[in-house]
Amino acid sequence: MAQLPLAGFNPRTLWKRYAVALSLIALCLLTTHLVQGWSLSRARNDAVWINDSGLQRSYASRILHQSLKQINAPSLEQGARLMKMVAEMESAHFRLSQMPGMSERLKAHYFDARAYPGSSLDPLVRRYLQDAKLIAEAQDVGRAAAYTNLEALGSGLLHTKLDEAVTILEEEALRKSQVSGRIQSWSFWGAVILLFIEAGAIFYPTQRLAVRAVDALKEANAKLAKQSERYKLANEKLLNLSEKNETAALHDPLTGLPNRRYLDEALSSRSAAAKAENATVTVMHVDLDRFKQINDTLGHAAGDFILKRVADVLRDRALAESFIARVGGDEFVILAPDNVESQALVNNAEAIINALGEPVLYQGTPCYFGASIGIGIASAKAGSADINRLLEDADIALYRAKEHGRGRVEVFSQTIKQEFEETKQISDDLLVAFGRDELMPDYQLQFCAKTQEIVGAEALARWHHPTHGKLAPAAFLDVAVSMNLMPRLDQVMLEKSKANLALFDAFGKPIPRIAINLSAPRLDEADFFTQIETIGIDP
Repeated sequence: MAQLPLAGFNPRTLWKRYAVALSLIALCLLTTHLVQGWSLSRARNDAVWINDSGLQRSYASRILHQSLKQINAPSLEQGARLMKMVAEMESAHFRLSQMPGMSERLKAHYFDARAYPGSSLDPLVRRYLQDAKLIAEAQDVGRAAAYTNLEALGSGLLHTKLDEAVTILEEEALRKSQVSGRIQSWSFWGAVILLFIEAGAIFYPTQRLAVRAVDALKEANAKLAKQSERYKLANEKLLNLSEKNETAALHDPLTGLPNRRYLDEALSSRSAAAKAENATVTVMHVDLDRFKQINDTLGHAAGDFILKRVADVLRDRALAESFIARVGGDEFVILAPDNVESQALVNNAEAIINALGEPVLYQGTPCYFGASIGIGIASAKAGSADINRLLEDADIALYRAKEHGRGRVEVFSQTIKQEFEETKQISDDLLVAFGRDELMPDYQLQFCAKTQEIVGAEALARWHHPTHGKLAPAAFLDVAVSMNLMPRLDQVMLEKSKANLALFDAFGKPIPRIAINLSAPRLDEADFFTQIETIGIDP
């Protein structure tokens, strides 16, 4: 700024100095006005950008929460909500990435892979949105993998990058405010000095203008600070809500035990650790006996009471450091510690069965129930395939325990597996046998001891298996009972015996009567005699 002499000035040149002073004052005022307009414009733009950045961070948390809902309960409505959130986040990200006058620092944060190798914000956001779209649109198989990537980004690097973007925008807004404030201050004080020297008459309006400009900047900065604080509080609430939802998604609401999803994660983690340490992994599958009778007779409230009691017993009696989960209505799984001896596992399982066998009082009524336990053990040496089949092995052992009388412990073995597979094959073949007419009676004739004449015959069920030949009832009767196929087998024996009786008569070999073995429940049916009369048999 040019210095004007304070004394010895020429009155005839006063107008020139006055004109220069006015020009300088006008320049100061113009500078102040332009800076004020620029500052207000920049403040509004910064507010919009900070708002978009905060929204982008908020959308990221909401997308993660909505993705979890889509994983747990997939539906078109949930998917549509998720896609709407993705579109909103894309819109906010596009506005931010296309903002005019973006600083070099912000450009590097968004796009420069050299400054932030593999983790600049723009590709992270695009990956995050792509995974969210996959969760909204993909089938069940693709959603789990996409959600794993989404959760890793949303709760890790992406969250940090979005926070850094907000911080950068706030710091740049503050820096611009400080620069504009200094420029205004210089212009203001220059105008004050010139007013005191040459144009005191215009000092007051200039001062008022400067004060208003400063107040406007302070007010804008205060609003920006309050808005930023509100965004931070809202984001903290969303994070807390997300954590609560994550906890709820991994635990059974009735017993407080981990659920099946949490068990899968724990089993995967334990399997990886076992491979690294060359250890064994053990699963104990616990299934309650007679629980359905309690539920049916005393109601679901009693059933819930029993389940809570079972959860307490498992927490108290399971081996230390065991992972206990509820995986079904009355089914629980215990992931035992590594490298426990087989006999110790059996002893612990028997202790659990004994504890669960004690009666429980519910509203004064004693409830009697029990449990059966199947144990599956896999070694890391056996490879990942055996570890992944642990739950299936424990389930097969549990089936064997229930088959042999319940209230028992069975440890999985290849022998048990072979028997299970053979039983399953017989079950499948038996269902087909009815359609192929492979079941038919064989007859054991009955003779009179005095006359040696045929007085009757006993119809014996036989299965003409296409591979194993003729099979006696001992080979398939238990399977037929377990599959509730005895009524069909009884019907086949009655109809074929009636038809064969007529054939014997036609060939001149009449048989006075035929005895047929039927299942006990069939004899208890109220309309039993009506049924056999319908077939044409005279009882």
